[in-house]
Amino acid sequence: MRPEHANTAEVQFYSPKEFRALLAAAEGPMRAMIAIGGLAGLRTQELLRLDWADVWRVSGHIEVTSSKSKTRQRRLVETCPALVAWLRPFRECTSGRICDLHEIRWQQNFLKLCELAKVIRKANGLRHAFVSYHFALHANENLTAQQAGNSPAMIHAHYKGLATKAEAEKWFAVKPAGVPANVVALPAAKEASL
Repeated sequence: MRPEHANTAEVQFYSPKEFRALLAAAEGPMRAMIAIGGLAGLRTQELLRLDWADVWRVSGHIEVTSSKSKTRQRRLVETCPALVAWLRPFRECTSGRICDLHEIRWQQNFLKLCELAKVIRKANGLRHAFVSYHFALHANENLTAQQAGNSPAMIHAHYKGLATKAEAEKWFAVKPAGVPANVVALPAAKEASL
C-alpha cells in the first residue's frame, strides 16, 4: 500500500458574471456543454460521453448512465429552469453525442472560449461552481452529493462556505437573453416545453 496525498488545492470556480460571459461567447453544442457543466455539474468526461438522448430521456432530469459516470453509478440530475432555457434551442437534437471532441481538443476549445469571453480559465471551474453554489443554495450536502455524484463528506469538506446563498441564486438565474429571470417553469410546463 502506498500513502495517497489529498488534493489540498484551493477550489476555484466561476462567478455568475463569468458564467454568463462564457455562455454568451459559446455557440452551438459548446453552449449546451457549458450550460450543462455549470447548471448540472457534470464532470468533463461525463459531459464528453453524454448523448442528447440522456438529456431528454427522463423529464426534468439529465440522466448520467452508469457507463458514463465516473463512479459507474447511474444518477439523475435535476434540470433547473435556467438549464431548461439554455437547452430549449437544442430540443430537436434527439440522438448522437452532444460533443464529438476528445478531451484534449475540448480543453483547447474551452481555453479559446475563455479567451474570447475574457474569463480566466479555472480547472474544473464549471463543476466546482455548480457544487459550491448548489450547496450554498440548499445547505444540504446530501442533496448536493446526490446531484453531483459525490459523497456528502467530500461536499462538506471541500465546498462548505465557498459561496453565499445570494451568489448561488444569481448563478442559477443565468438565463439566455430575452428570458426574464423572475419566470419559473412549472413542472407541467417544463415537460411540455422539453
